[in-house]
Amino acid sequence: MKRILLLTVLFVLTILPDSSFAQQLTFNVKSFVINDSLKITDPVDAQLGRVNNFEIYLNNNDFVSIQFTTDNFVPLILFVSPSGSKNVFNSTNGKQITFTKKINETGNWELYIIGGKDGLGEYKCRVNFADSAALIKKGNLKECDFFRFVTEHSEADFIFIQDLIKNNFRDLRANGFSADSSYITKDGSLKIIMKSKNPARLFKRLTDNIGDCFTDWKIREGKLRKVNDNYIRVTSLIESGKKSPRFIKLTFTQNGKFTQNKISALFGKINE
Repeated sequence: MKRILLLTVLFVLTILPDSSFAQQLTFNVKSFVINDSLKITDPVDAQLGRVNNFEIYLNNNDFVSIQFTTDNFVPLILFVSPSGSKNVFNSTNGKQITFTKKINETGNWELYIIGGKDGLGEYKCRVNFADSAALIKKGNLKECDFFRFVTEHSEADFIFIQDLIKNNFRDLRANGFSADSSYITKDGSLKIIMKSKNPARLFKRLTDNIGDCFTDWKIREGKLRKVNDNYIRVTSLIESGKKSPRFIKLTFTQNGKFTQNKISALFGKINE
């Protein structure tokens, strides 16, 4: 039986009242997980074998990324465009399939999960979407837009901006700072070490203004405290009203002699 999954990713330009975080952009990145299984009652194609079929509505120039995994059968994925063009993806290790594709047709795309004639058992398929406007490659952004850009990509575990992360956001930076280094942490969060001529002034400006960018998030500003040989101050923002809220944690670090300062920003989701 075909399952229909509707998710339209739109690009929205929002003009906000004049402030240090004015004219904000909204970047749209979405993700959902299919936890399902191939059952004895599922249809069996004469050539392909046992099949689950999903229908997903996509727009031209969207990007889709799929991460599929199973321990129960050797998988094959068939991704078919509205006009009938077929894209076939095999597993390299008999368990996982990963691919990213730019969509070139608007309409209902068919996602076939295939397990062969004897394929049975559970699987997990994560489907991630990004509008083309969320794949900015070059240029400066206002500070708020930079934070929104990175935060939205936490919805898909930063899959679509891996090259930007690898290159320390060299081609995409915010007015007032750039990334000195950036990497994915062990728990799947993104850490960015910021580069600035005056980190203390930048940290104050960010903590004074970032609440205007995420107006419906909870904000907590910590005091300067000593941790080992350093002094740190942390400002945290947590999204309100979601089961798996996103978060941003800004950290200002001074060494014990107060001669070296740095700022880091941590982005991620709290999974319950």
